[in-house]
Amino acid sequence: RSSTDPEPPSYGTPITLKVHVIDAASHPADGLSIEADVSMDGTDRGAQHVTLRGVGNGNYRGVVDLEMAGSWDVDLTATKGGERGREKLSIEVGSPPSPSTDDDDTETCVRNPE
Repeated sequence: RSSTDPEPPSYGTPITLKVHVIDAASHPADGLSIEADVSMDGTDRGAQHVTLRGVGNGNYRGVVDLEMAGSWDVDLTATKGGERGREKLSIEVGSPPSPSTDDDDTETCVRNPE
């Protein structure tokens, strides 16, 4: 299972890749070495190599900073004691949210108790 922070991810800001790994018995798998190769649709454009660090309970995290919106491939390789597993996933990266300059959107309503 994987996710990103922020969700959904946007380009131009750091994106944390979060991966949860379980073993064959469906228990959290710790002590792995996990590498991620991130590229845009299988090209070398903006390619990054990241080592994910274990944070416990089968969870691993690594940070990438992607340069444009679109579909990005994430190739994960997990290694432990000579055994290797691979997983491929894709994340959709969007544009960063536009800052709002319209103060009318911040109106607050308060109900007075009677």
